[in-house]
Parts: sequence; structure tokens; C-alpha cells
Amino acid sequence: MLLRGKGSEVVVSQENIDAEKENIGRYWLVLLFVKIFNMSDEGKKEEAVLQWYQVAKDIGSTESASPEAFFTELTEKFPGFSYGKKDNDFDLEAQIRWLIGKLVHRGQESVTSTKSFDEQSLPQSYTPANIILREYEGQSDLGEFWNTVEKYKNGAN
Repeated sequence: MLLRGKGSEVVVSQENIDAEKENIGRYWLVLLFVKIFNMSDEGKKEEAVLQWYQVAKDIGSTESASPEAFFTELTEKFPGFSYGKKDNDFDLEAQIRWLIGKLVHRGQESVTSTKSFDEQSLPQSYTPANIILREYEGQSDLGEFWNTVEKYKNGAN
């Protein structure tokens, strides 16, 4: 929602960020392809890509030096993501089906889990770590980023 301009801040705990920053991985790609790339306003799309990278960097999901390097890091880390391609075009429906399946599977695991609820596994504190959109810090020319994305979409990854 932040990256699509639907708000400027998310209220979240540092404990949640620490727990999820490694797990979000593939979702950065889904967000990029399903939400950001479908934005019709090119200026807002460019701004959203820069903020996509900045938020990922701010919460510790990446230490890469640029949006292009982050995209390359993600595609190397999640090579199976390419199954969503259909004819030289990105198959959004395949990615949405994957995401829904993943969420349904998690829900089923929660319902059928035989593990007892462990209150000690919950954070015992709440440290505010609100995520605020801020100006991207770095080179804002996305020419190489778009070239890397096009190569990926055309199967040259």
C-alpha cells in the first residue's frame, strides 16, 4: 500500500520486522511484478521502484547497492519465480495463484497444527519501528534496472 501511494506510514513493531525480513524474499518480486509494474503513471512507477528498494533496504531485507542489484539478488535467490513467465510476458495469474496457494497452505497448517500455543514464542515487548516512505538515497537513474528486468522477462536470467 505504501509503494502504491495509498499511505505514508505503516505502524509495525521492530520484533515483527526482525522476524519477517528474511521470510519476505519472494514477496518482493511478487510486489514488483504484480503491483508496481502495473502502475499506469510512469513517473509514479519509477518512484515506486525506488521506494520498493529503499523500504527493503531500510528494514534489512537487502544490503545491495542499487535497485538493479536487489532485483538480481532476488532472481538468483528465487530462480523458481521464473515459472510465472508465459510466452515472453509475465503471467500475473500464475503468480497470484501461487500467492493464494501459499496463503491457503499456511492457513491449513495453522488449523491442523498439533503444536500447543506457546506464549513465550511471542515477543515480550513492542518496539515501534514504523516504516515511513522517505526519499530514495542513491542514484535514481533506473536505465540499468529496466534493462535487467527486460532481460529477465525475456528469459536471459
